[in-house]
Amino acid sequence: MKVRMVFLLLLLGVCLWSREFKSGAHAIAYELDKTQKSMKVVAETAYDPVKDEGDCVYTLYWNQRTKFQLQKSVPFLSLKPGTPCWIFLSLKDAEKIKKGERFSTRRIEIEAQRDGRFGFRSAQKVYAPVTPLKKGRGVIELGGKKIQFSAPENVTVFSNGTIEGLRIGESKMRVYGVFSEKKFVISRANIIVDSRKDNFDPALPNVLVAGDSISMNYEQALKKALAGKMNCRRIDGNSGDSNRGSKALPLWLGDVPGAKSRWAVVVLNHGLHDLKQKSDPKTKKFDPRHQVEPKDYAKNIDRLLKYLTSRNYKVVWCTTTPVPGSSYGLYARRKDEDLVYNKILEPVLKKYPQVTVCDLNAVVRNSKVFDEWRKGTNVHFKTEEERKLLGDAVAAAILKAAGRK
Repeated sequence: MKVRMVFLLLLLGVCLWSREFKSGAHAIAYELDKTQKSMKVVAETAYDPVKDEGDCVYTLYWNQRTKFQLQKSVPFLSLKPGTPCWIFLSLKDAEKIKKGERFSTRRIEIEAQRDGRFGFRSAQKVYAPVTPLKKGRGVIELGGKKIQFSAPENVTVFSNGTIEGLRIGESKMRVYGVFSEKKFVISRANIIVDSRKDNFDPALPNVLVAGDSISMNYEQALKKALAGKMNCRRIDGNSGDSNRGSKALPLWLGDVPGAKSRWAVVVLNHGLHDLKQKSDPKTKKFDPRHQVEPKDYAKNIDRLLKYLTSRNYKVVWCTTTPVPGSSYGLYARRKDEDLVYNKILEPVLKKYPQVTVCDLNAVVRNSKVFDEWRKGTNVHFKTEEERKLLGDAVAAAILKAAGRK
């Protein structure tokens, strides 16, 4: 009996902890109380596994030691020659720098207060002057050597800010801090400055696309197809797997209490990340475990559709596009595994007849446009013709859901 009681108490502790705000999470503040130095925020949802309920609303606190920073993304090519930067590396590329060899990085940051001490600060982090050479290529100066590297398209710039820089109900933050006396106290909040230009026509309804990199492929074609009919925007970055979607959807939507949503239609897609499996490049054998197992995937999508339809959003669900050929390694995919994930969703989708289904899987499988694509293993679409076909299909589904022509 004692053992059982201890187990239940531990489980309760885990559940309570899982519902607390987590340091490093993204959030949108929708209410400030400057007297109490508190803010109410919408953040990634924490689920109670017993009740199968989630809570995305939290109260956070700040004090005189809290640091507010403005965070924005700028093109790599806009950097001035010799700009001091933090460069984040894999262990393999860190070793290349030490040998003076060409390396690669996907993440570069610039801080407001520059530190003149150049060199490695950790095994995978170096501080050095950076000079852009051309798109995707730059050079650093370190230890008297000039070393070329493959650069990301954009770099992240941090500058000093204040809480006054928050746009209530709009500004997205990344918040760090600790719990003190049962309160989450913010140590640092990065206020993300969105540099994208929407140019929304106020006379037109808005659509939000929450999807993975396939939606990045057809984004421009979709916007072109909807021009003059609906305003269109993608979430910032990749939606990832359905586990992430289950946590982040209210944040992506900006569903703050008491405010009317901006979005007439929401396009949703998860799948290509869920179905990933590890595999051995030598034996070509796949681990039976997936990143998100099919039954859990179905449960996640059910939860997402329930959330959206219960709030009267008009929803477009895009089926997962095909995996043309098996790839191998840490983040691999098995050929045609998309069929398994689309199949398991069929009974879920029947529960929501109000959801418009855009069958992108069928579009790809039934069109000769994708004949060359089908010969490879890359799930992404690169030709203008491929992307246009996908974008047009999604646009047609959006207009149908919105009741527009």
